[in-house]
Amino acid sequence: MEENQIDYADIKALGFKTSVESDSVYENTYGFPYKIISLKLRKNVIADWDQLTRQVVIQKCKDNGTILETYNVPSLENLRSLVAIFKK
Repeated sequence: MEENQIDYADIKALGFKTSVESDSVYENTYGFPYKIISLKLRKNVIADWDQLTRQVVIQKCKDNGTILETYNVPSLENLRSLVAIFKK
């Protein structure tokens, strides 16, 4: 396993929520439904977990959804630290 791959059980334990979206092309390609798995850290700061790559990306956005900054989380330990900081 690559260092920046984070398991589903670990992100769920950190409070990430899952929503299943309808996308038949994705489901036919990968064999499972498309899911958005994310954690809102602040008003405009969201952590997203990709179910294919098992990597977490944190994005800071404007109110209109424009992405201002993106941070690729390098490890589970780093993710745990960041979540703890944002929960303060």
